[in-house]
Amino acid sequence: MFEVLFFSLFFLLVYLFYPQKSVYAKISLGHTSRKYHVKVLKRQIDKMIGLLNHSELGEHSGVVLKNCKKIHTRNMSFAIDAIGVDQSDMVVEWVENLEPGRIHKFSKRVKNVVELRAGTVQRHSIQPRTLLRFEN
Repeated sequence: MFEVLFFSLFFLLVYLFYPQKSVYAKISLGHTSRKYHVKVLKRQIDKMIGLLNHSELGEHSGVVLKNCKKIHTRNMSFAIDAIGVDQSDMVVEWVENLEPGRIHKFSKRVKNVVELRAGTVQRHSIQPRTLLRFEN
């Protein structure tokens, strides 16, 4: 029993603290040519931390939360726009100006979530079925 607990704890600590190479991508929103520099987060611990260590979000930057349907802005000091996309990177739904201290759950059709600076959805007239184009 002790060995199982020890190895479980060991693998949990390795998972939490093993340095993960940061993956970045560029996305184009809708019909605009403006590209956003986003950090792609795949690990659960990285997604939980998300934007918590940021005091603000740059005008053309954000994060992509892979395999995510529920987001929060607890302990954040700024509002965000969050865009839920399906497996083909088409916009399914979004939430604008999600204030600090809030939780939002997306529908089952959402595969990934893109978090950007508040006002981005309105500025680019994001609509359902808008394609987000990802580049490495």
